[in-house]
Amino acid sequence: MNGRKSLPAYRSLMATACLTLLFQSAAILAQSLGQGRDELRAPVFDATNLLEPTDLAATWLVHAGDDPSYAQPDFDDSEWIPFDSTKDLRELFPQSHPEIVWYRLRVKVLPKQSGLALKEVNLSSAFEIYTNGVLLIHLGQVKPFIPYTYFKSLIERVPDAQIATGSLVIALRVRIAPTDWNNPGTGFYAPNLTLGRERELREQFWITLVGGYAGYFLNSLFSLGLGLVALTLFIAQRGHREYLWIFLQFLTHVLHSIFLQQLDNLPQRWTIVGLLVSAAAVLFLLLMYFALLGIRFGWRMWVLFAAAAIPYVGPQYAGNSIPAVYAGITTYLLFLLTYAVIFIVLIVHFRRGNREAGLLLIPVFL
Repeated sequence: MNGRKSLPAYRSLMATACLTLLFQSAAILAQSLGQGRDELRAPVFDATNLLEPTDLAATWLVHAGDDPSYAQPDFDDSEWIPFDSTKDLRELFPQSHPEIVWYRLRVKVLPKQSGLALKEVNLSSAFEIYTNGVLLIHLGQVKPFIPYTYFKSLIERVPDAQIATGSLVIALRVRIAPTDWNNPGTGFYAPNLTLGRERELREQFWITLVGGYAGYFLNSLFSLGLGLVALTLFIAQRGHREYLWIFLQFLTHVLHSIFLQQLDNLPQRWTIVGLLVSAAAVLFLLLMYFALLGIRFGWRMWVLFAAAAIPYVGPQYAGNSIPAVYAGITTYLLFLLTYAVIFIVLIVHFRRGNREAGLLLIPVFL
């Protein structure tokens, strides 16, 4: 009888144990799924085995809008959109084109991995880069919008105190101008941001700059020397205006190197000076050829030059407010028109028996 009475109690105990085990398993499963979902939405870039400077080509979290709290490392970004930084941002925003877009990425580092730095290049005309909530790199002004040129690399060392935590949260606040949405690779793209040791990043920057522009700098130096020779000849022979135009042409070439955008990032409005220098160089080239041929640079030529130079200088001054294709067209139009005029003038005067025109055709043709 005692065994029969204990049977229902035994069954009740077993049912309670099974239910308890079932609830515990469900809780563990839910926690695992939650962690997996968080890892999917908030991926971690592993930089613990970083051997060389590496682009942050990873899945970032993206959100349109603007809030200073987005830069904080403990901000809840679980509702943000995962974005592959090797893809085009326009895939996420095919219709809406937000002016400000935030990006976030978690980076795992070793606490003793000191000396790390971030290198930025060609990201945007106005942006801010935060590490663990602290502003590290910025360019221009995001709001209100003040655009800068953005072709020179910016390199800043990540504070060792942040590295010591073993984790970095990199947050980007990027201003995207309306016309930038028409260009491929708008917003953040993987090569825009590189993580590596500061010394290696700076060496890489100078090797690229010197290797890419050494010939340009040497050419500017030779131009300065030839310009001084031409100026000396003009002072001795004031009647030969061609020497003055040669000097001014070489001088504008040297001045243009000061505004080389790979040397420094400047406010966008300052680019008007570089554009005027480029247009002046074209003008002095025309005046030089006309002076060598002894031809008067009449009002028709002034009108023709103005018609090509104004579209080149004026709208390009607006920078990001015009499409990049327009800037390219106006640039090539100005130089194409210049050399077409020179070539036609030389052909006409060579056929009229001017031997100097025939000699000048050789360099112009080449």
